[in-house]
Amino acid sequence: MIGGTLPAPALAITRAAQAGRGSEAVAKSERLAPLWELFTEFEGSLRVTAAITEHLGLAAHGCLPLPSQGPTEAQRAQVVQVVGKLGLA
Repeated sequence: MIGGTLPAPALAITRAAQAGRGSEAVAKSERLAPLWELFTEFEGSLRVTAAITEHLGLAAHGCLPLPSQGPTEAQRAQVVQVVGKLGLA
């Protein structure tokens, strides 16, 4: 799900894997561990991805349709912090 929002890191992982550079693909994925941890913490990628798209200006605040619950303000702040730390924005 993150590939449409953050295509560069997703594509780098995919291309490394397709080229048979498994250890490089794993290393690139492990670099994003804080992001993957948010997927676990927020019970999936939907809220995390929504927060990132909103932060990047790709979608309006509260972009998820009802009955989906978007991230809380605290969760949104946590996502923004991780995105900044990883240099994804």
